[in-house]
Order: sequence, then C-alpha cells, then structure tokens
Amino acid sequence: MNKKGIIIIVVLILVLCGAFGTRMFLAYKALKLKEKGPDEWYSTTRDIYYKAFSEKWSGSGYDIDPIDDYKDNSKKFGYYLVDLNDDGSMEFLVGFDDGSKPTKFTDVYVWHSDFGATRIMYGGTDIYYYLCSDKCLREDMEWGKNSTTRYLKYNQKENSFTILENGGDPQKVELTYFTTE
Repeated sequence: MNKKGIIIIVVLILVLCGAFGTRMFLAYKALKLKEKGPDEWYSTTRDIYYKAFSEKWSGSGYDIDPIDDYKDNSKKFGYYLVDLNDDGSMEFLVGFDDGSKPTKFTDVYVWHSDFGATRIMYGGTDIYYYLCSDKCLREDMEWGKNSTTRYLKYNQKENSFTILENGGDPQKVELTYFTTE
C-alpha cells in the first residue's frame, strides 16, 4: 500500500471515530439530562435540618449556612416535597408557617445532574419564595422601600430556573415540621 492509501485510510478512521464519538457523547448527554434524582435524594439534607432545629442551631457541622429566620422561634419550620417540573424527581423546599398565607419558603434544593443535592436558592429576612398553583416559584425581594417579584420555573435540563413573565397564585401547603414544639 502506498503512502496516499494509508493517509486516506487514517483520515477515514478519524472521521468515522469522530462521528461515532460525537454521537456517543450526545447520547450520553441526552441520557444524563433525563436522569432523575435517586429516590429520597434529599434525606441527608432533611436529616441535617432535623438535627439543627432540634439543637436550635447551637451545634456545629450542619453543612448548611444558617439564616436568621431559622433562629426565630415564632416561625415553625418544615419542608415540602414537590415535583416542580414533572420529571419524576421531587424538589425539597424548606419553609415556615408564621400565621400568614401563603407558605413562605427560604430554601430550595434540587437534584443537580452533576453535583447531586444542591441548595440552588436561599433567602430569608428580605427574600422569600412561594409555591404557586402552576408549580412555579414566586420570589419576593425587598430592600428598603424597593421590592421586586419574579416568577421562576425550574428547568432540570439546565439545572437552573427560567424567569417567567407571570405565574400562578401562591399556595399554602402542609409542611412536615422539623420539630414538634
């Protein structure tokens, strides 16, 4: 075989491998994007909150940066599980009842396809989230005399929230409380 024939064969092999490699990568990426979180992926995070609230956030090693609201005894904190985007994986929302309607949430955890359980949003004091009737979240932010409201829809494929022009009505939901007090 001459030099030109070998070059043609090598180029063909590279082209075929490149095309096959690209297809394999795209197939892998498509599977990964459709991957839902394992059942009860949130259990470790939930257990940390149970421990921290039972200790009134006086211990250490919680792996969660506490917000001032956690230490306010007038707020009864708990969690709520909801599939925000109908992908079969539950999202973990931490919030409280303070007698107001709807339920206020301070933390939103999702199953991130690359990082696992992820606290993707958190607020408190001046930022609260509300679960709306259409499974989007309403984010209310206040600073001084200014305030902003945004509606957010979870996009698991992008591991982020998309900002919507509007959303459903904020809901009051039944929390599973971290303490029995």
